[in-house]
Amino acid sequence: MPADAAQYEMVNGVKHPMSVQTAADLTAGRAAPVISALPDISDRQFARGLWGDGIITYADFLGFIGPGAIPGPIQAIIATLPDDDTGAPTPRKDAVGFLTGSKTYEFGHPLVEIFRQAMAASDQRWTTDFLRSRWLMWADL
Repeated sequence: MPADAAQYEMVNGVKHPMSVQTAADLTAGRAAPVISALPDISDRQFARGLWGDGIITYADFLGFIGPGAIPGPIQAIIATLPDDDTGAPTPRKDAVGFLTGSKTYEFGHPLVEIFRQAMAASDQRWTTDFLRSRWLMWADL
């Protein structure tokens, strides 16, 4: 347990360290047991999580973390975003630039919700809470 963790809390069946202050606040009735901010995760952690969950292949994982190649399942989601032939910024072009250039991913980034909705279309487990629990697990990879 980290030095500043008093105990662990369960969020969607996943154990997370709780700070000494949060535990004290909960005991005193001053805080709700909610994880409001999730840690940023690296491109390696993100790709490893997607691969580990069977969303992308091992080859996709290696391509993603190496040259920044976007895996096919993620390209399919990006292809649904608006685009045009003018060369001007569009949601699709922004998504490609973001994914090939980022080294960390924020849970609150709009693309995260777009991906979650796309995954939920074929697998109902992909609720916001399910993704939150997966994200926290991926952050430990």
